[in-house]
Amino acid sequence: MSKRGTSAGYLAVAAIAICVAAHSQESRGTILGRILDPSGAVVVGAQVHAINVATNTGASSVTNQEGNYEIPYLLPGIYRVTAELSGFKRAVREGIELRVNDRLVVDFTLEVGDVAESVVVTGESPQLEAATASVGLIVDSRRVTELPIAGGNVLHLSRLAPGIATTEGHAPGNPPQDLASGMITVSGTRSGSSEVTLDGVTNMFRRSSAYGSPPADLVQEFRIQTVTFDATLGHAAGAVVNVSTKSGTNEWHGTGYYIDSRVRAIPWFSNRWLWDPTTGPVTPEKRKEAFPGWLYLRWGSTLSGPVVLPKLYDGHNRTFWSFGYEGMHVRRPGSVTGTMPTMAQRNGDFSELLRLGSRYQIYDPATIAPAPNNRFSRQPLPGNIIPASRIDPVARKIMPFWPEPNRTGTADGRDNYFNPQNRVWD
Repeated sequence: MSKRGTSAGYLAVAAIAICVAAHSQESRGTILGRILDPSGAVVVGAQVHAINVATNTGASSVTNQEGNYEIPYLLPGIYRVTAELSGFKRAVREGIELRVNDRLVVDFTLEVGDVAESVVVTGESPQLEAATASVGLIVDSRRVTELPIAGGNVLHLSRLAPGIATTEGHAPGNPPQDLASGMITVSGTRSGSSEVTLDGVTNMFRRSSAYGSPPADLVQEFRIQTVTFDATLGHAAGAVVNVSTKSGTNEWHGTGYYIDSRVRAIPWFSNRWLWDPTTGPVTPEKRKEAFPGWLYLRWGSTLSGPVVLPKLYDGHNRTFWSFGYEGMHVRRPGSVTGTMPTMAQRNGDFSELLRLGSRYQIYDPATIAPAPNNRFSRQPLPGNIIPASRIDPVARKIMPFWPEPNRTGTADGRDNYFNPQNRVWD
């Protein structure tokens, strides 16, 4: 008997951004601020441009009557922000790092002069997100790339955030079956109470865990917010993990990997036990005991770049695409212990249980009647036997597919079935 999962494949296509209203959790960020002149007065009508350095694309805004501007829906990355107005020198801020769901304040003070002249500001201290009060952690692309990740699931790195504790260990399998996000507690909340979004879209599965994790090489970064949520959040009592995938750029990028447990180093203690003469000679049976039939294979690739159709379309500085795929095969020995109804029980006969006491008495749900003190009573089934006419015909069709008990089990018949097996995830 084998357990099957689903191969994980993720495809992402990034094109030139068309700004539309978004009313849910956002993975994109916002750059905003105020522009003043040398006297401290606000500058109205100044053009502000935010350009993504990797793609040479961006968006623009104009300052309002209060001198404020706001440029929303920007993909995470490094930006160059410029401000200009006739009669003032063009101001440029380089190296502005925008992260997942950031609201960065970038203010300018314009100098009087020719707009053809530029004042370039570089080497400033990193920008702090002063527009929100949320608390948490940003896991950037460097951490995603360089830190070891169990099973390739980047959501395990959410445990680096302050206030997060692990409640269960990592279960081997493919990322969609890995409950990395559901098995954490945040600031004392219950496990399974966190929410995960993928590029701003809810990505939840059973037990309040992420439905899937994209390949690590496809993740730009992600943010773990633990407290002080804004109005776009609040679907869960725990943390909010907002994952942002990589967009294509003007340069071609690609990765590939293959992981095979059969070529990994043998655990030292297992190897020592195998060759220790005091534990007996080296035999096939001893090798099998030292190295059980556990197999772990994981492979994948990512590729991204500009959309280029020779002689038809050149997407540099305009249109980009990205692709990622990950497959997995896991086989490990295991066993299943369960409870199967006996042949008598399948025919409705539970009389054997009465010898264990009255708590095993089955009552007829069709005989419910009012009882004193606003309670209800039911009549016991005679002999603890369900009449054949009361057994659903559909259930009778299903019963032949159940295996029969193959062990004694407990006194009341629990754990009467045992099945050794290799569990397989694909």
